[in-house]
Amino acid sequence: MGIRLSTIDRRKFERLAEIMEMNNEVVGLLSTYLTDCPNFVTEELIHNFCEECGVPEEEAFRHLLIVACGLNIENNVRDRQLAVNYLMPAVRKLDPQEYRTNPYYMHLRIPQVRFGDWELKYEKYIPYEAFVCNEIVLDEDFKEIPQIGFFDTEFSFPAVMQNNNEWMAIKPNEVETMQ
Repeated sequence: MGIRLSTIDRRKFERLAEIMEMNNEVVGLLSTYLTDCPNFVTEELIHNFCEECGVPEEEAFRHLLIVACGLNIENNVRDRQLAVNYLMPAVRKLDPQEYRTNPYYMHLRIPQVRFGDWELKYEKYIPYEAFVCNEIVLDEDFKEIPQIGFFDTEFSFPAVMQNNNEWMAIKPNEVETMQ
């Protein structure tokens, strides 16, 4: 059974299919980055980039992330679209104090203990380490914009681990979704 679409509806469908493909591609790029090299961007790289280009840290981080994801924004139109439409709006420099003063984070204290395979401990993000910081944002064109954050200072958070695998942690993403 064939579905007949008007020319306008066919174009809309093709555009949605292209957006879905780009949504998946960006998730793949960021998943690889966050899994394989979330610490690629360092304080030294950021400061050098900011000094040489005269841009704020957030802007420097965005450009370094684009490079780390292997996108060639100067010579590849698709890569430029992914960078401009997804990665640039995805990245935010976060204020660690905003999370440290959150009542959920502030009042939860755990001892650092181990029992069997389980451990209660404090993990940390190092300065400029990338992490998921909130839910995906869906824009009016159905682009799914991941939310990637970083701090310019170390940020510690309580975590429950089993065999060195995280079961639960009070990270910015959890604080945001609790709100």
